[in-house]
Amino acid sequence: MAGRVVARRIPKKVKNTQEKECQQETVVQPKYSQNGVEKSNLGMEIPIKIIENEMMTFKKDKDKNIEKIEPVDDNGFIVSLKRLLRNQMLMYNIWSATFFIIVGSGHMAFSMKYTETQYHMSASGASMLSGGTRVLAMVFGFMLSGYLMGKYKPRPRIILGWNVFLGLLYVGGSIFHIFLRCDDNGLYGLDMDDGKLDIYNDCNMNCACEAVKYQPVCYVEKDMTFYSPCQLGCKTKFLSPNGSLTSFGECSCVPEEISVPFSQLPEVPVFTNDSAVVTIMNGPCAVDCTRILLIHISISFVVSILSSLGRVGSVVVNFRCVEPRDKVLAQDSACLVWDASCGEKGNCWLYHKYKFRLYLDGFGAAVMCIGVLLDIKTWQIGKNLNLYDEEEEETQEKEYNISIKRKGEK
Repeated sequence: MAGRVVARRIPKKVKNTQEKECQQETVVQPKYSQNGVEKSNLGMEIPIKIIENEMMTFKKDKDKNIEKIEPVDDNGFIVSLKRLLRNQMLMYNIWSATFFIIVGSGHMAFSMKYTETQYHMSASGASMLSGGTRVLAMVFGFMLSGYLMGKYKPRPRIILGWNVFLGLLYVGGSIFHIFLRCDDNGLYGLDMDDGKLDIYNDCNMNCACEAVKYQPVCYVEKDMTFYSPCQLGCKTKFLSPNGSLTSFGECSCVPEEISVPFSQLPEVPVFTNDSAVVTIMNGPCAVDCTRILLIHISISFVVSILSSLGRVGSVVVNFRCVEPRDKVLAQDSACLVWDASCGEKGNCWLYHKYKFRLYLDGFGAAVMCIGVLLDIKTWQIGKNLNLYDEEEEETQEKEYNISIKRKGEK
């Protein structure tokens, strides 16, 4: 491929100064004798020489502003690649962006499931709330960052230092999320320490509950969630008149100590046994996590905006080259109840909430710390980097003025 010549613009101030000086020096006052006759041509030769020298200097300065790009062959590509790899600021910035991408992609991939699990939301509600909030925040952050960069043109020290601050803020937000919890009463028969689930009783021993998929039901009066209607020995199912509510009856495995009297009869189908009323509703018991959810969404929204502000201009590197079985390692290790079909393990139905928070947010905070350290190193190396053309023009103008001053002194 043929080489290409790129002409760089000479600053207007430099050009105006050069033209002005050239015009001033072309005004030559001839020397006359007492008779009004020119004494000699020596008076004209000196300023002409000065003008020629200045024009040659101007041409040299102009040539310096022309940057020639030579065609790159195979050997030149290797040499250029070595130079890039030895560029410390570039490498630190790339590695920093890589760690941020690892954390960001993990949070984006599991944000819906995280919101659904931690704050007891439906899958559709968690998807709309979590995904929509992050996307809007990122779009707003990118637009705002472009506006601020174009208007204020912050110095490299400020841009790189801002990335360090955002990294520390991201780490703090991830650590805070580990302790942001909305507890429930758990799953009846599940040992949270070792993850073992005991769904068998004498009353349901012949029901083959091990073949039943995870279908949580709620004992309303005691706010207790069970693995499935089979665990409670329920034999009948009822639908509300509009079909929106499902309840179960003839549940032989409901403990007697969690029964309620007839005076507390709810407006849903119930199973009665020995003058006692129990209410078994389809789905896990509802938990009010509104306040905690609002805190989570607010923090995620702010952090997403600030992260978008900090990542504009950074080098984006895709570092997701791992096997599929390794990508969900942290999520799988937090699973308590798996779906089993035809002897094969399927999707996870129930997660250990604390482990899920610890693995996702804790790992994110740890990896983000590495990114912050690399951002600090990038800030140290590139804090005086020339980012804008105006700075280069000012430098060229100063160099030109200094050269003119030195020539005048000579």
